[in-house]
Amino acid sequence: MSSVNARDRRARILGRKVASVLAVVVLGASVLMAQTANPPNLPTRIVAGGIPVYPAIARAAGISGTVRLNVKVHNGKVGDVSFVSASSKAAEKWLVANARQCAASWEFPDETTGTVPVEFVYVSAPPGTADAISIHFAPGKGIRVSLQSARPKPVVMY
Repeated sequence: MSSVNARDRRARILGRKVASVLAVVVLGASVLMAQTANPPNLPTRIVAGGIPVYPAIARAAGISGTVRLNVKVHNGKVGDVSFVSASSKAAEKWLVANARQCAASWEFPDETTGTVPVEFVYVSAPPGTADAISIHFAPGKGIRVSLQSARPKPVVMY
């Protein structure tokens, strides 16, 4: 009978150890998922700063493209805006300076600190299309700014 009690005791101890290890693993995984799903450094809004505008030369020339930047923020204030990539040489030449200027003017909530990835998407639309701007805050990914601007109608001179 003592061997049965000892075996039961060992099984209970082993069961508690396994349960403890599983609890630590589950707790660690849930903390990691929570951090990945909504990192504390990424902003959820812009509290002040410039509104993105499609550059007039790029608009007239029908230049579209995507510009990616990293915006370094400390206590809500933008410190540095660094260029990451552009979708084309034309986008790099005509759109990067505009995107950098706009992002540099932003302010975020005071608790925002870290590097914020920002993507500006410029879409040149046909004449007569309505202009549109949208700013999307993607949890864990950064900010996506979309600008659509209609090319001006060609001027015909007689």
